[in-house]
Amino acid sequence: MSISRARFQIALVLLVLPFLAKAQSYEKEGWDLKKEGEGIFVYTKSVPGFEYKAIKVYANFNTSMSSIIAVLKDVPAYTSWVYICKESNNLKKISETEEYYCTETAPPWPLRNRDVVVKSTFSQDPVTKIVTSRFVAVEDESYPEVDGLVRVKEMEGEYVLMPQDDGSIDIHYQLKANPAGLLPVWLVNMTIANGPFQSFLKLKEKVSEEKYQRARYDFLEEPKFGRNQ
Repeated sequence: MSISRARFQIALVLLVLPFLAKAQSYEKEGWDLKKEGEGIFVYTKSVPGFEYKAIKVYANFNTSMSSIIAVLKDVPAYTSWVYICKESNNLKKISETEEYYCTETAPPWPLRNRDVVVKSTFSQDPVTKIVTSRFVAVEDESYPEVDGLVRVKEMEGEYVLMPQDDGSIDIHYQLKANPAGLLPVWLVNMTIANGPFQSFLKLKEKVSEEKYQRARYDFLEEPKFGRNQ
């Protein structure tokens, strides 16, 4: 074996090892790997007392923390990367780290469109610099249900952004939701991994756009290593 080929194989192993470690840790927690590709791993897991399976996604993006947060905060642009998102609008801004928004999704015919009112928050650990973006469906009399749409009332999840020594960002996404309406549970659980996978493929492209790369936030401190040295 040539030296160059050996070096390539070593580099490939070093690249894959972190993903294998994440996969093993998820599997120990009862998560089942359902879909993977281009560095994106989608898992599902049964939740006691809940019919629909929970979702977990792991990915690593070679970008800044700010760029990812900028995309997550750009609610009207969800239609360009969130799976089957037809419309998405800001409703109320409480602060730079807390806001309300609504989204409408358009599943395949003959299923009815769904909408949801969401409370979103951002926080950063001052020591680890890990950022957590939590979102939860809320019921608010200010935003009544819309005729013709199925209102999703049970949904909660989070994005956890973990800075790495090489300057990249590990993203851990988790979601538990009841899509409401007349949907067969078995069908939802069978196809549930596709949407997050497609969304993350587009999110990976989205964060590279110049306007997101330029974004900065007062509440956020970028880690001082890797790309930010």
